[in-house]
Amino acid sequence: MRKSTRLAAASVLTIILAGAGMLASVSIAGPIAAPFTAPIAAPFAARFPGPIAAPTTSVSLPPIKHVFVIVEENESESTTFGSGSAAPYLSQTLKSDGAFLQNYFATGHNSADNYIAMVSGQAPNALTSADCQKFVDFSTSDLVAANGQMSGQGCVYPKSVPSLMSQLDSAGLTWRAYEDSMGATPMRDNPGNPTDVNCGHPILNTADGTEGQTASDQYATRHDPFVYFHYVIDNQSECDQNVVPLTQLQSDLASASTTPNYVFI
Repeated sequence: MRKSTRLAAASVLTIILAGAGMLASVSIAGPIAAPFTAPIAAPFAARFPGPIAAPTTSVSLPPIKHVFVIVEENESESTTFGSGSAAPYLSQTLKSDGAFLQNYFATGHNSADNYIAMVSGQAPNALTSADCQKFVDFSTSDLVAANGQMSGQGCVYPKSVPSLMSQLDSAGLTWRAYEDSMGATPMRDNPGNPTDVNCGHPILNTADGTEGQTASDQYATRHDPFVYFHYVIDNQSECDQNVVPLTQLQSDLASASTTPNYVFI
């Protein structure tokens, strides 16, 4: 996310699925997409001749099965969703089929601080506000305050910090992050384990080599909030399973059973 006090430089699209059908798509000019379901009108009652009125029934919404969060960057709200937008699917189709929520604000000024807040509610600190140029661990003396916020300065949060990932795991729900370009250059994206194209992140307390893009690899750790949590990266098998290249999305969408409950793109 480039400069934006109000998050005009990013948009978040949330799609909520119940069973196999889409209930609503929500386009949000801001970093945190609140769950939303569109109301469904009850069937009308048939009219019958005579004094007997047809019984009325209420329709309850099916349970939400899947939520997709798609984050886009670096265009203003007016450019993406205004008249004359070069993205008519976003600006017209989704706005008419779903709900467009305005006046969402950024928690920080760049990328890492906003992305981290999306999956944990953690406020920015000096390092996350600067996009974590180094993959810095918090000090062991830093603690989680009573309000749930992490004290001190750091980028990689200890296991004691609650996150969306830990809460979904505790609830028995599945989640997966699909990261564009991750693994295209394994030594760049995952220097600590270059044979692994999943779970890409710098070595702890070293410089982040993904701060600059290359012609063949645009993966950026700062756009992958999941790897800033020891809860995720300390469990290699879970990280490999849940933080994957975007190319895996198509096969996962082949059936509802392989589609995670929470999808981050």
